[in-house]
Amino acid sequence: GVARTEVATSQTTKCMSLLLPAVLLVHSMSRQEGTKALYHAYNQLQTLSQQFTFPISTPAVVVVGQQTDGKSALIEALMGFQFNHVGGGTKTRRPIALQMQYRPECEEPRCFIVEGGTERQLRLPELRAYIEAENSRLEAVGAFEASELIIRIDFKYCPNLNIIDTPGMLTMAPSSPTSFSLPMQSTDSKSAGLSDAVRDLILNQIAPVERIILCVEETRCWESSQVRSLVVTVDPDFSRTVVVSTKLDTKFTQLSTASELRNFLAAADLHATHPKMLGGPFFTSVPIGRVGDSSLHGFSSDGEYQVALSHLEQSDMHYLWEALGVTGGTRFSGGVSASNLCAAVGVSRLRSFLEQLLRERYLAGLNSINVQLKTACGHIAEGVREAESLLEDLSPDRLQGLYSRYVARFMERFEATWSGSMAPEILHVAQTIAQEHAEAGRMGDHDIQRLEGADCALFGGAQFIRLLREFEACVRTLPADPVSEEELCNTLGLDAQHDALHIGRTACGLALDHSFVQVRPLLEQLEIRLVHILGRMLQHAAAYAEGAMRLRSEPAREPHTDYAMRQLYGDDGLAFLRRPLEDAFSELLINSVKRCMQACYCDMRSSGSSLAVMPKVCTIWPIFVATSPRSSNHPTGTGRAEIAWSPTGWFATSIAVDALVRHFVGAWRQHFATLVKRKVHFCVVNLIEGMPAHLLHRLHAMGSVHSSDTFDVTNARSLLLQYKLSLIGEHAKVNKLLDQFQNLRSQLEGPIKGDRHNRDIPESWATPCSG
Repeated sequence: GVARTEVATSQTTKCMSLLLPAVLLVHSMSRQEGTKALYHAYNQLQTLSQQFTFPISTPAVVVVGQQTDGKSALIEALMGFQFNHVGGGTKTRRPIALQMQYRPECEEPRCFIVEGGTERQLRLPELRAYIEAENSRLEAVGAFEASELIIRIDFKYCPNLNIIDTPGMLTMAPSSPTSFSLPMQSTDSKSAGLSDAVRDLILNQIAPVERIILCVEETRCWESSQVRSLVVTVDPDFSRTVVVSTKLDTKFTQLSTASELRNFLAAADLHATHPKMLGGPFFTSVPIGRVGDSSLHGFSSDGEYQVALSHLEQSDMHYLWEALGVTGGTRFSGGVSASNLCAAVGVSRLRSFLEQLLRERYLAGLNSINVQLKTACGHIAEGVREAESLLEDLSPDRLQGLYSRYVARFMERFEATWSGSMAPEILHVAQTIAQEHAEAGRMGDHDIQRLEGADCALFGGAQFIRLLREFEACVRTLPADPVSEEELCNTLGLDAQHDALHIGRTACGLALDHSFVQVRPLLEQLEIRLVHILGRMLQHAAAYAEGAMRLRSEPAREPHTDYAMRQLYGDDGLAFLRRPLEDAFSELLINSVKRCMQACYCDMRSSGSSLAVMPKVCTIWPIFVATSPRSSNHPTGTGRAEIAWSPTGWFATSIAVDALVRHFVGAWRQHFATLVKRKVHFCVVNLIEGMPAHLLHRLHAMGSVHSSDTFDVTNARSLLLQYKLSLIGEHAKVNKLLDQFQNLRSQLEGPIKGDRHNRDIPESWATPCSG
């Protein structure tokens, strides 16, 4: 029995020894299949996310650097073949998203370009021609494009990387650490616009926290960098930035001594400035020459290019070992070993580091992606429900009710801002008087700081009251416009040249005529400012009406906003309702204000005219008499109110006549300002009272065939139905991706963990974060 047991145990041991390699092989194959599915899912997510209404952020390596620093050439070296349009100047004119995946069965690169959500396979020469044509098209018009050109590549020499190549930053102007100019140091407005476009494009690409920033620069000075000065604005501690110094082979002649080489490779200044830097600096060299058939090309095939790349890396390492004159175990001052100095040299080391880093980010981001996909599903479902609700509202029997609710919501907020509102959003649209002047113009030359509420940010009714106070202050502070003796004599003619009463009355009439000229520009500016204030109330109330009715979709990302929904909603809300409402409101506002101003002009003209001043002065005299102090029967008696409204200096040759004119004009100004304020206030009150009926009439008229504002309900329903169907399709794609990532999470959660200790990279130089 013992013998049989020993034999059985021996046989079991032999079986286990035979089965263990098979188990390990199966585990390895499962691991490879899981990794393959991981990259495929992320590539698919990045491709589809470009078309989603609700964007989803995915990890990727974004390459940034100045033009001619060798960004595109470095990416080609990482890929193992040449495909891009490289050379002097800014060749890359739009971001190129490269979804690279290792495929051992692909002896030649298989390239696919993504257009409109579908893939199209291209031969490598066709891909090169396509990219060059895109860059040439944009270069011809002097523009850059923010949308990504998505390319998927399968190749046996490709790493598993998702890299986005960005346009090269234009040369920075020396006067500003954050502004860029064109290489020619041009300062014209077109060049400045292009420079800003490049900068905004790059910042948009590196802003998402999931992105890894590959900061590429051709430098031998680590104290400062134009590229790093831009990167630090979105990644202050460089916790997601990897620094690469290109064109190492060209620096050997510049760094001739061993100490200079040691200082350059150690990059002490860089580490001191960014102690939490994610990785680097890495040092790379790329062979010069393009792949092609002619004698002008440096390489006849991609294989020859790969061999040259490998030889150049070995040559760089051999030169460094010889120049440093040490063995791998030698340690320099500060405890830095020679092997550490050379551990980040070469494209192969950078490639391994990025591939492992991105894989770790992919694994760590599985939970986040699942949450984002679930959230996107919820938002899309809500969008479908809103579209269905709006489709019901666009039915003929419910359209009138939709108009009524929209106008009711609009008037609710408009009247609230007119009467006074404590809504917090009011503070975001309120204006100080200086801001109001900047947008709508200044009224007169008075000191605005002395005006009550000048520094307060006001909106609606409060802003309107401040406008009336400003108008009154402008009328009150108008200067005297002197009446000359020539004017007086010519007006008197042959009669009453020595009648003091007639002279005084005539001088008052002439001064009043001068005041008409002074007041007219104030009335014109009052009209402009009144339209400005009420127009801003219109925009605010219309936005509130749309939000209250839940007719706005979640803000969509340009330029991928659905075309059908843009046609219906417009760029700023529910266009088919808002635009007619704005037109009707503007028409009513302008007509009402013009009628009010015409009434004010009529009141002003009825006060007197220089053509017939004698008979008209009597119409003003009662105002003067009514406001004169009762204690004095002499026309030169002074009242405090009239003096405050008119300065001296109307008639220089007679103090008595000047006092009379001053008192007379002051009384008229005070009366006229009060009259204008009352008329304008009455105008706005009537406007608000008649507004609901007018707006509803215009909106209801849209359905009439005789109306110039005809709204095509059938077309609107068709556009909305297209939008609903596109959301349903998007929901299905997001659900499919969600299933893929949930399966990946269950498949990869246990066996795969990033092992950073197996990298041939110093831990202090390469510390990828797990988040």
